[in-house]
Amino acid sequence: MVESDVRSKLKLIYFSYFPAQHAIGPATAIRNLARQFQTQYEVSIIALNFDYSLRKKIFSVKLHEVRDGAIRIIYLPKSILGLKRLFQEIKEDKTCIVVNCMFDQVLAIPAIIYARIRRQTIVHVPHGIFLPAVFKHKNLKKRIFCYFFDVFGLGKSVVHIATSQREAKDIRNALKRPAIVQISNLNALSEEIQPRSKPPDSLNICFIGRIAKQKNLLGALEILQHANLNCTMDVFGIEEDAAYVARCKTLIATFPASINVSFQGFTPQDVLLRRIASYDLLFAPTLDENYGYSIIESMGAGVPVLISDRTPWRDLEKFKAGWVVELENWIKFSEILNLAYHSGEEWANYRSGARNYAHAHTMQTGAPERYKMLFEAILASRGKPFRLPPALIGEEPGPILRE
Repeated sequence: MVESDVRSKLKLIYFSYFPAQHAIGPATAIRNLARQFQTQYEVSIIALNFDYSLRKKIFSVKLHEVRDGAIRIIYLPKSILGLKRLFQEIKEDKTCIVVNCMFDQVLAIPAIIYARIRRQTIVHVPHGIFLPAVFKHKNLKKRIFCYFFDVFGLGKSVVHIATSQREAKDIRNALKRPAIVQISNLNALSEEIQPRSKPPDSLNICFIGRIAKQKNLLGALEILQHANLNCTMDVFGIEEDAAYVARCKTLIATFPASINVSFQGFTPQDVLLRRIASYDLLFAPTLDENYGYSIIESMGAGVPVLISDRTPWRDLEKFKAGWVVELENWIKFSEILNLAYHSGEEWANYRSGARNYAHAHTMQTGAPERYKMLFEAILASRGKPFRLPPALIGEEPGPILRE
C-alpha cells in the first residue's frame, strides 16, 4: 500500500469518555464529532481508564481498547505507559489531533507540549473552560498555565474552537493572540416526534446537569418555591458538590406537598435522550454555559426550555422554542412557569417551535463543513507553516429561522 492510499486519521483526546460518568457534556460533543467523521477519517478517541466521578478505573486492564462502529476508543492508564502511548498516537503520519479542555494535566497538556516540540498544529476545543464562572475556579493555577502557554509559544501550534462570539472573547481574555475559529458543536437530534399538548394546570419539569454551583439547581429550587405551583421536577445529574447538594436538599425539605422534586442521579446519555420527550419543560437557570447540550437536546426532543441569559442561546421566544430570562429576574421566571402550568392544547405549538428551532440550528450552522475545512488545512500543512483558511476567519453563520 502506498502512502496516498492510507486514510488520514482524526484523533480526539480527552481525559473522560463513556462509560465514565464524569464530564458528560464534552464526552457527548466528542462522540458526535467522531460519528460525523468516521466515514471520512480513521477516527480514534483517546481517554483515560479512570472515572473521576467514581474515583476508580473503568476497566480492569491498564490499557483497554474497544470499538464503537468504525471508531476506535483507547483508554490509557495514568502512568508513563499511558504517556508513551499518547505520544505514539500523536506522531503518526497523516494525523489531525483534537485536544479537549487544555487545563487537563494528564493528557491535554502533555499533548500540547509534544505537538509544539514537533511543530505540529493541533485543534483545541475548550468546552467552556474559559467561562468566567469556570475560569475563576483554581484561578491562580489556570492563570499561571496561561502565562507559560504564552511565554513558551505553545499557542503557535494550537487553533482554538469557540462555539460562540462570547466564548471567543473569553479565550482572548485568557490568552495572548490566540488563533480562533468559531464553529458550533455538532448535535444528534432524537427521531421526529409528533408535537403534543399537555393537561392544563400541571407541569412536569426536568433539570439536567451536574449538581454544582455553576448549574444553579439551588436557584431553580428557589424560583420554584417563589412560583408556588403544583408541579414535579426530576433532577438528572451527578452529585458533584456534597455541600451544595445538602443545601439543595435542605431547601426541598421545606417545600409543600404540591412541589415534588426527585433526584434521578446519573442516567446514561442514550436513556436520558429517550426520557427527555416525556417532560413539559427543561428548566436551566444556569450561572454560565458555553453551549448547553441539554438545552439543544431538549428542544430537539420537542421540549421547550426556560433558561437564564448566561448561555449563547437567544431569540427562543421569538420562535416559540422557549424563554431566555435575566438570571436575577425571579418574577419573570415565575411568570413563565405559570404560563407553562396553565397551558393546555396550545403547548403543542411550543413543542413544535422547540423542535423546529433545534432542527434549524443543527442543519444550517455549517459546522461539519467548517470542521472538515480546518482538519484538511492542518493535514495539508504537515511540516509547513500553517495558515488558517480565509473562509474560517470571521463569525460563523447562525441558524436561518422563519417566524
